[in-house]
Amino acid sequence: MRLSPLALILALAAAPSTARACSCVTVVSPATLMLSDGKPAPTMQDVEGADVVFAGEVIDVRPKPSGDPAADQFFVAGRVTRFRVTRYWNNRVGREVTVETGFAGGGCGFVFEKGKQYLVFARKDNKQILTTSICTRTTSIAQVPDVWKAMIRAAGEGRKPEP
Repeated sequence: MRLSPLALILALAAAPSTARACSCVTVVSPATLMLSDGKPAPTMQDVEGADVVFAGEVIDVRPKPSGDPAADQFFVAGRVTRFRVTRYWNNRVGREVTVETGFAGGGCGFVFEKGKQYLVFARKDNKQILTTSICTRTTSIAQVPDVWKAMIRAAGEGRKPEP
């Protein structure tokens, strides 16, 4: 027996599966400084709440290994991004830092682009791996240029990484 395409779609849609979704909730007061992208500007509290905060350029983005090479082509387990650090604000970092993020969309993953500059707020997971998501203050400096001034106003100029 052969299923029609419509029957196959209906069968797959009715099949039970695990669903994952990303949900970020931010409560702000009316006095909160907002950035040009409509999100709250970083604060000293955000800096203190992160394990590492740095600015840097993406030098490499690759899939986080899932154990399935075919799935890795689509970044299903997330991304591993390597940065060249230009400034950091807390917890000294080297000239290069690697940060993991979930898959885009339902996994809250932040999509980094090679060659672009970002302000990254990262936390260490239970394996001490730095991670970030769209629920943090991580921001593209090119897309939200006012984030740089807001960061300096909140936490100062930061420090340059040591060799």
